[in-house]
Amino acid sequence: MKLLVDDTRHTLDLEATIALQSILPRMLEFAEGSPITRLWVPKIAVGFFAGRTFRAGLDFRRAPYRWIGSAEEWTGSGRVHLHLKDDRDLVDLLQGDAVAIRPGYGIWHVAGLLKFQTFANRFQTFLRMGTLGKKEIKDCLFQARLLLDLTLDAAIHVAAQDPWLKSMGSTGPAGWAHFGLRGLSGEQIDRWIYRSVEGVLKVCRSEPEAGAAVSLIFPTPEAAISLISQATDSSSGTALGQVEVRGFIPLADALNLVFDQIPRYTPPLI
Repeated sequence: MKLLVDDTRHTLDLEATIALQSILPRMLEFAEGSPITRLWVPKIAVGFFAGRTFRAGLDFRRAPYRWIGSAEEWTGSGRVHLHLKDDRDLVDLLQGDAVAIRPGYGIWHVAGLLKFQTFANRFQTFLRMGTLGKKEIKDCLFQARLLLDLTLDAAIHVAAQDPWLKSMGSTGPAGWAHFGLRGLSGEQIDRWIYRSVEGVLKVCRSEPEAGAAVSLIFPTPEAAISLISQATDSSSGTALGQVEVRGFIPLADALNLVFDQIPRYTPPLI
């Protein structure tokens, strides 16, 4: 899909928003999602700075772990500051690329910092491969859940800020869409996303009173991973039985326009 609008600064702003507000919170879910991952958690708080500006932090000092979005909340002992040159380096770091980091306050927490680096690498590997630990334990349902949460969260920001979507006009069908993940042993994970007539999105983890206008059910975690990561396109996925769509199709199509734009602002997910 070719974009009609090219705004490099705007693109970087949106990339940074998704990296800080969609990818970083998934690290917290990763930390708390498995007995294996809980062993990897560093007992520190890691703050990310672009220059001297605090951008976001992850607090692993005690459960429940927290995402911190304001400098006023960034307090207490056990903090480590990671200073990047600018938002470009910050985005590259959170997307798994090698960048120059200037450690600041809290650099004496060397062991915790090294443990966080290992933890972050394992998180990025898990998003792509779904493997945990030295024995390459697969947890596809956990991987699919993280990818779905990341995608729905990122969609909120893309719908609000993407220049191409704005150029298309914001009116369209409104209602709740239901996304269902189904595990091989009968597990169920459900998410809901609402689209307003103006194209504003919001996500919910409990079923809304109004009910869903359209449901998209992934019968296996592998099918969900393939479609969410866009290794398979939505039309092929439907034909292959990787997703079952029931209900108000125009709403699903309107959401799919947003999902199609997400790869512009995120790293390859597998």
